Amino acid sequence: MKYLLLILFTFTIASCSQQQKKELSISTKPDTSDYKIKISDNDLILTLNHKQKVYKNLIMSEMLLSTELIKDNNGFTLVYESNASITKIKEKYDFKYSDNDIKLISKEIIKFGKAGVSLNKIYIDGDDMSQKTYNDLESIGNNLVENFSNEPICFIYNSKNQTFGKVYFRQSAEDLFINFPQHITFNLIITDAELANNEAYRLEQINAHQESIFLLKNIIKQYPDRVVAHLNLADNYWKLNKKSEAKNSYQKYILLMKKQNKDIQKIPSRVFERTK
Repeated sequence: MKYLLLILFTFTIASCSQQQKKELSISTKPDTSDYKIKISDNDLILTLNHKQKVYKNLIMSEMLLSTELIKDNNGFTLVYESNASITKIKEKYDFKYSDNDIKLISKEIIKFGKAGVSLNKIYIDGDDMSQKTYNDLESIGNNLVENFSNEPICFIYNSKNQTFGKVYFRQSAEDLFINFPQHITFNLIITDAELANNEAYRLEQINAHQESIFLLKNIIKQYPDRVVAHLNLADNYWKLNKKSEAKNSYQKYILLMKKQNKDIQKIPSRVFERTK
């Protein structure tokens, strides 16, 4: 009887352990390396845990309109090139993997013609792509002003079509178009720190951390006393498990709060916890 009870107890513990492991595996968010993306005819196919999700009519493969898929660790990019008119057009769409799906983060559109080049970039509110087609993508930002010039400038917009920055390139208009989406050298100027910071915060919330960090570093470079930018930068680093960089930014945030005589009580508790 004693041995029978021992066996039953051992079996119960093992069963509970297996159940806990099962629950843990279900609740764990997939790593981005688990996502696989590929093109099949006119469709984009996302594979995760041996399950496929199909995004219809996102791929264009015609004589005058082509699509290129560029992959990276955290997402992918679709580049469309159109040669249907005298003005040549390329469109670049950046996507991130998120919650068993893909989210559209930003769009860049460059046009090249006799008057030079026009280039705009617009950030998107992490649009759900389940029902989107190429026609939906193409319509994004189609009301933005086109500024053709032989000295290339890219105007940066938030999701509300408000401009907050400009990018100046050290390339000719033709070279910029030919090499697009690769940018050899450029200089970002933040023209509205508040809008830029708000966009960086929004990007952080949808786990587009590299884009967020890029904006925040440029904000801090031009506006080093902007307190909240240091906090947002630290939060991004923390979520990327870059604890040392996060701690440094949190400490700069605390220092600026004190230096500018701001209410120390408003410092989030996580800041003190993460700088111990």
